[in-house]
Amino acid sequence: MLIYVAGRYTYGDKEENLQAARKAVGELINAGLIPICPITMYAHLEDRCPYDTLLDIDLQLLDICDCLLLLPNWKESKGACRERLHAIENNIPVFESVGDLVRWLDAS
Repeated sequence: MLIYVAGRYTYGDKEENLQAARKAVGELINAGLIPICPITMYAHLEDRCPYDTLLDIDLQLLDICDCLLLLPNWKESKGACRERLHAIENNIPVFESVGDLVRWLDAS
């Protein structure tokens, strides 16, 4: 199962945000899931690639995923807010914790 991980990166402390994303990615891998996390994939590329281009790629990646996992403080991220809206508009399940996601999977 492919899990798209979204949260803040450019807002606040980038390294702290990156570590939070890495932690979630590790939890998902340990749960036997396959995370797709643009935060970890594109970290430090913001000065080389236009933000809108990366976000367009993100939405295409989200479209191939089975669900969306939002990291804490996601509401402070314009990108994560847009990704959440895209998921809702496209009937992609949205979760705000790894625990909720795993419980949903176990119930499926």
